Amino acid sequence: MSERNPMTPKAVAIYGVMIALVATMTLVLVPIPATRGYFNLGEAMIFFAAFVFGRKVAGVAGAVGAGIIDLIFAPHFLPATIVIKFLEGYVAGTIAIGMRQVSNVWAVRTVACSLAGMIMIAGYFAYEVFVLPLGLSDTGGLGPALVELPFNIFQVLLGGLIAILLAEGIELSYPRIQDFRV
Repeated sequence: MSERNPMTPKAVAIYGVMIALVATMTLVLVPIPATRGYFNLGEAMIFFAAFVFGRKVAGVAGAVGAGIIDLIFAPHFLPATIVIKFLEGYVAGTIAIGMRQVSNVWAVRTVACSLAGMIMIAGYFAYEVFVLPLGLSDTGGLGPALVELPFNIFQVLLGGLIAILLAEGIELSYPRIQDFRV
């Protein structure tokens, strides 16, 4: 039998704060009537969590934080959101951590946002085309998915930019934030 280490109070606090921040920024939303989905700023906090606190925090915060808001405003997206947002945060954090030795942090974070963002864009596109028409929503199909596609692309671009600038600013003004990585 292996002993499991319980989460430290610091880890619980970081997970809780990041889940709340993802949920809050996801709540800053603009509805997209074609799919009954919405444009939001949650990506900014998912990517920020990936850069500052690591892939596990980013994955969990993305899945739970965005999932809470989907549960309230777009429950037909909840199954996709849990999987897609977890993968988005986890992949962004994995890339950012895996490429730490590269001296250009901006380039690494841009690559992380781009690749993880592609997961989000492709994931929701596939979900809207193939799953929503099966009865989870009265919307869905190729047409609505194409309508939402530019919104998702812009969401990743804006969220990535905000996260890169925010992480850079906080790390410059408070370098010890790296001590909080869990």
